[in-house]
Amino acid sequence: GNYMVKSPDRERYGTQLAVVMEKAGDKKVFFSSLVNKLNTKGKDDSRVLVVTEKNIYKLDGKTFKIHKTPVPLADVTGFGISSGEDQAVVVHLSTDTDLIVTLRGEATAVELVSLV
Repeated sequence: GNYMVKSPDRERYGTQLAVVMEKAGDKKVFFSSLVNKLNTKGKDDSRVLVVTEKNIYKLDGKTFKIHKTPVPLADVTGFGISSGEDQAVVVHLSTDTDLIVTLRGEATAVELVSLV
């Protein structure tokens, strides 16, 4: 689900996301959630993960501005899901470093994978 619409910051999130989605030609959000993204140095960064009909967006967890460029869904080659309770997901990509996130809040790894 689009869990960020339940967030206290939903207005700021919505405003920032609308600009980003318009540039990329996306129209509908299928999934959004706060996540901890594992960066290339092995540290967690607070992000908002957004899945639309065409792309995966990584937004800054505080400003909601896009972090790097959107990842086209066509670049997703597979997934790995943690067997533990941490809701960790590895999104395998054909063109870049894999995306490793731990979902926060109500979102579940199975839900994210089933939508992509």
